Amino acid sequence: MVTFKTPFAGTADARNALKCALTMLRGLDAFIRMRVAIGQPAIQAGFGLHYGTVVLVDIGANRLEAATRAVSCALLASDSHVAQARTEGAADALDQAGLQAQPPTSLAGLENAVAVWSARGLSP
Repeated sequence: MVTFKTPFAGTADARNALKCALTMLRGLDAFIRMRVAIGQPAIQAGFGLHYGTVVLVDIGANRLEAATRAVSCALLASDSHVAQARTEGAADALDQAGLQAQPPTSLAGLENAVAVWSARGLSP
């Protein structure tokens, strides 16, 4: 889990989180390719991004990360995160992520489904 500017919000937190997740995905893709090249099985991981007020013990991003398996994607971002990233001028990172709107998704512990955006891994 990573937070930015805790406990105070910054002016580029959503953009920084998105860029951080993309960098981590690139590193993971390289690691997976290396494992496969030496005959080890590929591994899977998911990343969840959320923007908003949180209680640090119960954070929305971990629910999104867990939902990556159900949605079969590498990265799942809440609609509020994507909206904030746009506000912060992160069009380049959003384009690079190739996020696609998904139907509202049920997350553990939440009564209502959440609007989300997903991205597959960066490898072909």
